[in-house]
Amino acid sequence: MKLIENGYLRVGVIGSSESKKVQMLSAFDGLKFQEVRGFSSFEEVEPFLLQGKIHWVFSTFKDESGAFLCDFLDEIYSQPIGHPMVFSALVQVNETHFLPDAFARGLFSWHPDKGVAEYSRQSLWRLKRKVGQVNGLAAMIPYMFYRSYLKQKSMWDELVDLCEQMIRCYRYEDVIKLHLVEAYIRAGHGKKGKSLLREIEYFEPSLAGQIAEVRRNVLGEEPSKTESLAQRYQVKHAVIVQSSLDQRNSHREMLQEFGFERVDCFESGEDAWRVLAKEKVDLLLMDWKLEGLHGSCLLQRVKISSAWDFPVIVYADRFREQESQIINQYSVAQVLPTKASRHLSSMGISWCLVQSKEPTEALGIESKIFERLGKKDIARAYRYFEKYLKVSSRDPSKEKYLKAQIDLAERNYLDAKYLLMEANFDSKVNSIKIDTLMARCLLELGDFQGVLNLLKRIKKKSPQSILVLGILAKAYARLGDLENAAQVVDEALAIDRGHPWIRHTAAKVHLALDEMKAAKSDMEDEDWEPVTKDSNNLASVYFENKMQERGINLFKTLIDLIHGSKIAASLEPVLLYNLALSYSFQGDRELAKKHLEKCLVFKNSLVVELAREMKQAFEDEKSPDLFFYTFAIEDEHPYQELEEGQVTGEILNTGTEIDLDDRVFLRGLVHAPRALGKAS
Repeated sequence: MKLIENGYLRVGVIGSSESKKVQMLSAFDGLKFQEVRGFSSFEEVEPFLLQGKIHWVFSTFKDESGAFLCDFLDEIYSQPIGHPMVFSALVQVNETHFLPDAFARGLFSWHPDKGVAEYSRQSLWRLKRKVGQVNGLAAMIPYMFYRSYLKQKSMWDELVDLCEQMIRCYRYEDVIKLHLVEAYIRAGHGKKGKSLLREIEYFEPSLAGQIAEVRRNVLGEEPSKTESLAQRYQVKHAVIVQSSLDQRNSHREMLQEFGFERVDCFESGEDAWRVLAKEKVDLLLMDWKLEGLHGSCLLQRVKISSAWDFPVIVYADRFREQESQIINQYSVAQVLPTKASRHLSSMGISWCLVQSKEPTEALGIESKIFERLGKKDIARAYRYFEKYLKVSSRDPSKEKYLKAQIDLAERNYLDAKYLLMEANFDSKVNSIKIDTLMARCLLELGDFQGVLNLLKRIKKKSPQSILVLGILAKAYARLGDLENAAQVVDEALAIDRGHPWIRHTAAKVHLALDEMKAAKSDMEDEDWEPVTKDSNNLASVYFENKMQERGINLFKTLIDLIHGSKIAASLEPVLLYNLALSYSFQGDRELAKKHLEKCLVFKNSLVVELAREMKQAFEDEKSPDLFFYTFAIEDEHPYQELEEGQVTGEILNTGTEIDLDDRVFLRGLVHAPRALGKAS
C-alpha cells in the first residue's frame, strides 16, 4: 500500500493487443512510479513477479495469447511468494461479469476501459488517492472497488454479504457500517438498516453529514437543519456548459440540492464566457466538445483570466494528445465521462468543493497556492506550500515547481530558475508546466534567446496552448523580431480570436509594427490603457537594447493612438516625456524640447515637474545631476489583470554610471536612462 502511495512500485502492463498495451502504458504518464514496462502475456511477466522485479500488474482480462487473468491469478497465488504483489484489471463493459471471480481470486482493483488513456490515468490516480485515505487497511481498496461493481449491478444481497464480512474484520469502521445500511435498505431489510443507522448516529456524531446523505438519498427523507456543502463553504454560483439538455437539467438539479443559490446553464461556450468573464463563479461543469467555442479554448480563457480561484470539472470520453496537454497544463480538478452517473458526478463535485475550500490532498493544496498567488497574497500562498510539504504523496518535482511559483511572485527570479532546473531533472513525467514557468522566469531575467529556444520546444508538444504562444510572441517582440511575433499571435488568434489576453498581446505587436488598423481590430473597442502602458515599457526595452528608432517610432505611435482619448490626460504626458528622453539620448535637443513643451501642457501629471527640470537644464546648457523617479508597473501577468502604475522609491541617478543589469528590468512608465547626461 505504501509502495503504491509513494510511487516506488515497479509496474507491469499487459494488454489484449499491442495497441491496447500502448494505450495502457500511456495512462501512467504523469503518475510517479519507479518503473513501468509492457509485457505481451501473463507467462512473460510471471518470472518477474516471482523474483520481486514487478510488484503491480495492470492488465486486460486476456493477454495477447488469449490466456485468462483469473486462471493466472489461481496459478500465481498457489505458489509460495515472500514479497507483496497486486493485480488490477482494465475492464470493458461486456467483461464485468468476470469481476466476482477475479475478486475471489485476489484482484486488487478494476478500472473501466473507455478506450482513452486520459480516463484510465484519472482512474489510476483515484486509486492512488484512495490508498492514501485508508490508513493502512489493505483490504479496504479491493473492498471499495468490488463494492462499486456490486452497486453498479444492483447486487444488493451480495453487497450485504461483503459489508458484513468486512465489518467482522474492521468492526470499528463506521463508514463500512454506513455502506451496510444502504445495502440492507436496498436489499429490502429496511428495519435492520434503520436500526444500524441510529446506532451510528449515536456513537459517531462526526459522520453527521454522511448520515444525512444516506437519509436523503437512500431513505428519501429530508433531514432538518442539515447544512449543505454550499452553505458550509459559502459558495453560491455555479455554471454548467453542456450540449445535452438532459445533462444540464440533471446537473442543475444536483447543484441546487448541494445548496447553490444560482446555477446558470448554457449550451454554448461563448454564452457561458460572457458570464464567466464578468461575474464571480464558484464551480464550473463543462463538456469538452462544445459547439462554437471548444472546451479547450473556454478552459484556457477561464484559467488565464480568472486567477484560478474556482474548480473546473470536465466531461469527456476521448482526448487527443494535444488536448491532454491542455488538461494537464491548466490543472483541471476532475475529468469525468460524458455520461457519468448522477452518483459519480455527485462524488466529483463534493470532492472539488471540499478540496477547493479545505484542501487535504496535493492537487487541492496546489490549486489554493495558485489562487493566493493570483490574488498576490504571497504570505498565504507560502502557508499553503508548507501544508503541501506535509502531504506524504506529494511529487518532489512538483514541490520545487510550486516553490518556484512563489519565488517568481516575489521576483526572486534566479532562485526560481535554479528550482525549475532541479524540478525538470527530477521529473519523470511531461514537464510542460515546468518549462512554461521557466520561460516566464527567463523572460523576467532578460534571457530572451533562452525563452525562444525553450518555447519552441514546448510549442511542439502543446501547439494549442494560448499561454505558450502568448509568451513566445512577447519574447519575439522584446527581441525586436516583430515578424515572427506577428506570426505567433496570428496562430494564437486562429485558435481563439476571442481570448482577451492574446488579443491584447496581438495589439501590442501590431502597434510595434505601426499597424494601427490591425491593432484596433484586435482590441474591438476595449480599454486601451493596459495595452498602452505595456507598449510604453516595450518601447523602453527597445531603447535600452539599442533599437532606438524602433523605440521612438513606438512612442510616437502610442501618442497618436491615445491623443484625445479619455486616457490621454494620464498617459500622454508620460509618453511625451519618454519620447523627449529618447531624442535627448540621440542628441536632438530641439525635438526633445518640443515634446517637453507638449508635456508641460498637462498640468496635473506626475511627470510634469520632471519635464520642467529637464527643459530648464537644456536652457541652462548644463549637465545636471538629476534624480528621476520611475513609475513601476507590473508586466502583464497571464493570470491576473494589469494593475495601475504607482510611484516607487526607485531612483535613477543620471549623472553616474549604471550597470546594464541594474537597468534592464526597470520597465517603468517613466523610463529614465542616462539620456540627459549624454545629451549634455
